[in-house]
Amino acid sequence: MIQSGLAHNYAQHEKLLYRWIGRDIENGLPAKANGELPPIKPAELTDQQRKTYLSRLEDALNPKHGLRARVPEEQLGFEKMSWKPSLPSLSFTELSLTSSQNHCRLYGRLGFAFTKQSILAMPGRPVAYIPGGAADPTLARLLRLQANIQSKCGKSIHADFEYLLHFYKRLRFQLLRQKAPKHPARKTEQQGIVPKKAQVEVNPHFPKTKPLPYLEEQEWRVVIQDSSRFAPAPAKDATPAVWFPIVPKYQLLLVVVPDNIMLLNILRCQALRDRLYPANGRPVQLISHEAIHRL
Repeated sequence: MIQSGLAHNYAQHEKLLYRWIGRDIENGLPAKANGELPPIKPAELTDQQRKTYLSRLEDALNPKHGLRARVPEEQLGFEKMSWKPSLPSLSFTELSLTSSQNHCRLYGRLGFAFTKQSILAMPGRPVAYIPGGAADPTLARLLRLQANIQSKCGKSIHADFEYLLHFYKRLRFQLLRQKAPKHPARKTEQQGIVPKKAQVEVNPHFPKTKPLPYLEEQEWRVVIQDSSRFAPAPAKDATPAVWFPIVPKYQLLLVVVPDNIMLLNILRCQALRDRLYPANGRPVQLISHEAIHRL
């Protein structure tokens, strides 16, 4: 009945923003040197992984906790002139539920869905993607503005500009390695058979690239300018984190859990049912990740 309700409101749920978590729970490998995340290998969850996922859900629905916000591990620019985020934030994707399979292989299978209006009120905004290299005019102007503001303006103005910079994100262009064309061997009297050196031609104006990381994710972001207002959250590494509380009956519309077993465990838990289905508010819909392909 819960999942049929989701199918009934299919058009609405295709317009939500989703935050997916759990990569660390499913033993996701660390990012490569170029920032690329190796996909999680799909596998049936262990009981311990389900317990950890359940703990994350309990934190998210706890009014004293919420979603864990941390400083993004990103960089705009290049070695001599660059900028890194310093404020904790929450990231959401505009990818629809039925288009989320590959996205979940990168970030995990526990999803929290919100309306765009609720994210705007948090307040959140869409991320602006820029190449972020030495020749990018947008980046050059942003970094020049940052340097001028930092040297000539007060701390409050500098902090405001730093906040705005968090809504820019660097695209990573990855050229596909093209196969060298086959050339017939040429024969010389002195050297015998010598293969002609293969030349790989790449059109500089329209290079073949992999799908652009990040751009397809259509990210929205909530940046926390004053993290002292929020309780500190346990950090998975040295990066500080804070709890960002969410209100189920007003902000959170849908929770996607990793599998059917976890869904049943949630329905058997009175405390979680009380948070998901409040007596005087809109209930939060619940669906198993295993059911997404049937929508």
